Amino acid sequence: MSQEKLPETLRQGLRDELSAAVNYTRLSAKIKNTALKKAFLNYAIDEMKHAQNLTALLEAMGASGDEILLAENIDDDLYIHLVNYIACEEAAIFYYDILEKLFVNEEIKLTLKQIQMEEERHLTNISEIFNKLKSGEYING
Repeated sequence: MSQEKLPETLRQGLRDELSAAVNYTRLSAKIKNTALKKAFLNYAIDEMKHAQNLTALLEAMGASGDEILLAENIDDDLYIHLVNYIACEEAAIFYYDILEKLFVNEEIKLTLKQIQMEEERHLTNISEIFNKLKSGEYING
Protein backbone atom coordinates (compact mmCIF):
# COMPACT_ATOMS: atom_id res chain seq x y z
CA MET A 1 0.00 0.00 0.00
CA SER A 2 1.27 3.43 -0.86
CA GLN A 3 1.84 5.93 1.93
CA GLU A 4 -0.77 8.22 0.33
CA LYS A 5 -3.48 5.64 1.07
CA LEU A 6 -2.62 5.21 4.75
CA PRO A 7 -4.73 8.18 5.91
CA GLU A 8 -7.82 6.74 4.21
CA THR A 9 -7.12 3.36 5.78
CA LEU A 10 -6.83 5.06 9.19
CA ARG A 11 -10.08 6.96 8.57
CA GLN A 12 -11.83 3.63 7.91
CA GLY A 13 -10.53 2.34 11.22
CA LEU A 14 -11.65 5.55 12.91
CA ARG A 15 -15.14 5.10 11.47
CA ASP A 16 -15.25 1.52 12.71
CA GLU A 17 -14.07 2.44 16.20
CA LEU A 18 -16.52 5.33 16.55
CA SER A 19 -19.36 3.17 15.22
CA ALA A 20 -18.49 0.44 17.71
CA ALA A 21 -18.43 2.93 20.59
CA VAL A 22 -21.86 4.30 19.67
CA ASN A 23 -23.32 0.83 19.16
CA TYR A 24 -21.95 -0.51 22.45
CA THR A 25 -23.33 2.55 24.25
CA ARG A 26 -26.76 2.15 22.66
CA LEU A 27 -26.81 -1.54 23.46
CA SER A 28 -25.89 -0.91 27.09
CA ALA A 29 -28.87 1.45 27.38
CA LYS A 30 -31.20 -1.42 26.41
CA ILE A 31 -29.68 -3.98 28.79
CA LYS A 32 -31.27 -4.55 32.17
CA ASN A 33 -28.55 -6.82 33.57
CA THR A 34 -26.08 -4.57 35.42
CA ALA A 35 -23.01 -6.72 34.68
CA LEU A 36 -23.77 -6.74 30.95
CA LYS A 37 -24.55 -3.01 30.94
CA LYS A 38 -21.20 -2.30 32.58
CA ALA A 39 -19.33 -4.63 30.19
CA PHE A 40 -20.76 -2.92 27.10
CA LEU A 41 -20.04 0.55 28.49
CA ASN A 42 -16.43 -0.52 29.12
CA TYR A 43 -16.17 -1.74 25.52
CA ALA A 44 -17.51 1.63 24.35
CA ILE A 45 -14.83 3.42 26.38
CA ASP A 46 -12.11 1.18 24.91
CA GLU A 47 -13.35 1.85 21.38
CA MET A 48 -13.30 5.62 22.00
CA LYS A 49 -9.68 5.31 23.17
CA HIS A 50 -8.88 3.45 19.96
CA ALA A 51 -10.55 6.27 17.99
CA GLN A 52 -8.41 8.81 19.86
CA ASN A 53 -5.26 6.86 18.97
CA LEU A 54 -6.20 6.74 15.29
CA THR A 55 -7.02 10.45 15.33
CA ALA A 56 -3.59 11.15 16.80
CA LEU A 57 -1.96 9.07 14.06
CA LEU A 58 -3.89 11.01 11.41
CA GLU A 59 -2.80 14.29 12.96
CA ALA A 60 0.83 13.14 13.10
CA MET A 61 0.62 12.35 9.39
CA GLY A 62 -0.81 15.80 8.70
CA ALA A 63 -4.14 14.29 7.63
CA SER A 64 -7.57 15.35 8.74
CA GLY A 65 -10.22 13.11 10.22
CA ASP A 66 -12.79 14.37 7.73
CA GLU A 67 -16.48 13.83 8.34
CA ILE A 68 -17.20 10.34 9.62
CA LEU A 69 -20.42 8.55 8.76
CA LEU A 70 -21.14 5.96 11.42
CA ALA A 71 -22.43 2.46 10.81
CA GLU A 72 -25.25 1.86 13.26
CA ASN A 73 -26.62 -1.46 14.40
CA ILE A 74 -30.30 -0.81 15.12
CA ASP A 75 -31.56 -4.38 15.48
CA ASP A 76 -33.20 -4.97 18.87
CA ASP A 77 -32.23 -8.64 19.02
CA LEU A 78 -29.36 -9.03 21.49
CA TYR A 79 -28.10 -12.18 19.77
CA ILE A 80 -27.92 -10.35 16.43
CA HIS A 81 -25.98 -7.54 18.12
CA LEU A 82 -23.53 -10.01 19.61
CA VAL A 83 -22.99 -11.90 16.37
CA ASN A 84 -22.35 -8.56 14.63
CA TYR A 85 -19.92 -7.47 17.35
CA ILE A 86 -18.06 -10.77 17.19
CA ALA A 87 -17.64 -10.32 13.44
CA CYS A 88 -16.55 -6.69 13.88
CA GLU A 89 -14.00 -7.60 16.55
CA GLU A 90 -12.56 -10.33 14.31
CA ALA A 91 -12.28 -7.80 11.48
CA ALA A 92 -10.63 -5.28 13.81
CA ILE A 93 -8.03 -7.83 14.90
CA PHE A 94 -7.15 -8.48 11.25
CA TYR A 95 -7.20 -4.73 10.45
CA TYR A 96 -4.71 -3.84 13.20
CA ASP A 97 -2.47 -6.80 12.38
CA ILE A 98 -2.17 -5.66 8.77
CA LEU A 99 -1.98 -1.96 9.64
CA GLU A 100 0.89 -2.58 12.05
CA LYS A 101 2.87 -4.16 9.20
CA LEU A 102 2.39 -1.08 7.03
CA PHE A 103 4.12 1.28 9.46
CA VAL A 104 7.86 1.53 10.05
CA ASN A 105 7.76 3.68 13.19
CA GLU A 106 8.11 1.39 16.23
CA GLU A 107 6.02 3.62 18.50
CA ILE A 108 3.13 3.55 16.03
CA LYS A 109 3.52 -0.21 15.61
CA LEU A 110 3.35 -0.64 19.40
CA THR A 111 0.18 1.47 19.61
CA LEU A 112 -1.46 -0.58 16.87
CA LYS A 113 -0.39 -3.85 18.52
CA GLN A 114 -1.88 -2.71 21.84
CA ILE A 115 -5.19 -1.88 20.14
CA GLN A 116 -5.16 -5.27 18.44
CA MET A 117 -4.64 -7.01 21.78
CA GLU A 118 -7.59 -5.09 23.27
CA GLU A 119 -9.75 -6.14 20.32
CA GLU A 120 -8.70 -9.76 20.93
CA ARG A 121 -9.81 -9.40 24.55
CA HIS A 122 -13.12 -7.94 23.40
CA LEU A 123 -13.63 -10.87 21.04
CA THR A 124 -12.99 -13.38 23.82
CA ASN A 125 -15.27 -11.56 26.27
CA ILE A 126 -18.12 -11.00 23.83
CA SER A 127 -17.96 -14.64 22.75
CA GLU A 128 -18.22 -15.63 26.41
CA ILE A 129 -21.22 -13.32 26.90
CA PHE A 130 -22.88 -14.86 23.84
CA ASN A 131 -22.34 -18.38 25.18
CA LYS A 132 -23.59 -17.43 28.67
CA LEU A 133 -26.72 -15.89 27.18
CA LYS A 134 -27.35 -19.02 25.12
CA SER A 135 -26.97 -21.23 28.21
CA GLY A 136 -29.31 -19.03 30.23
CA GLU A 137 -26.62 -17.85 32.63
CA TYR A 138 -27.53 -14.20 32.04
CA ILE A 139 -31.12 -13.60 32.97
CA ASN A 140 -32.95 -10.48 31.89
CA GLY A 141 -30.37 -9.54 29.25
